[in-house]
Amino acid sequence: MSIFWLSDLIYKNGEFEGTINNDPGFVSNVEFGQKWTIKKAEISDWMYMRNKKMHGNYTLRPLLKTMPEDEAAKYREMLADP
Repeated sequence: MSIFWLSDLIYKNGEFEGTINNDPGFVSNVEFGQKWTIKKAEISDWMYMRNKKMHGNYTLRPLLKTMPEDEAAKYREMLADP
């Protein structure tokens, strides 16, 4: 599985188009800054910020248990619904 985030999203005809906004890590077929299109049905997580609160980002939540407590507390404070 590849994990990367898109920014500057445009949605049309059931697809999102955006720019890869992180280092995709171990995959080599995409890179930071590349344009990417994905079908809505293929999305496994999403995140947006509103009023300084993070909505979504369900991939992060199980990882909070493994983080140093000060780092986890910072993210918990940002979550809209912890």
